[in-house]
Amino acid sequence: MSNSKIRASFVNGEIEIVGEDSFVRDHVELFEKTIEIMAKSHKNSVNNEIATSSKNNKELKEESNKKEITLEITDSFGEWFQKFKKDLTEKDKALIAAYYIQKNSSEEEFKTIKVTRALKEYGISLSNTSLYISSLKKYKYIFPTEKRGNVKYYKISKDGENYLESLIRE
Repeated sequence: MSNSKIRASFVNGEIEIVGEDSFVRDHVELFEKTIEIMAKSHKNSVNNEIATSSKNNKELKEESNKKEITLEITDSFGEWFQKFKKDLTEKDKALIAAYYIQKNSSEEEFKTIKVTRALKEYGISLSNTSLYISSLKKYKYIFPTEKRGNVKYYKISKDGENYLESLIRE
């Protein structure tokens, strides 16, 4: 009497029958059905993973495209400011103005006085813009780039951009 062996592995869902020839022969039909079920299950699992992965990639692309569009600067500060929610804090208003100024600057940076002026021209008066700029630095929404004389220049960080996106009206 010789031993026979049947083995299958669908990504380690392994089935193995070892025994005498007659025993293995008696179990081959059951084994074939089990293999079919495992193969279908594995195929469905792989297809689901591919579909989920494709869906996630598509959602990420759509979200990325949406984010690029939402932070597009308009021609006027007023139009830009209207893109945002109504219940803004003073700090939020300073960040919105700073981003607008930065994007319209050839150096891609801003200074506090320009933020104050932009908001004033729009009819918004902050009590102490420098205080809100300091607060934005603490939150890491902006960072200093350089100091020329007594004037500090800043840029909006990626965290700052993400925060701005969260403030946009849906």
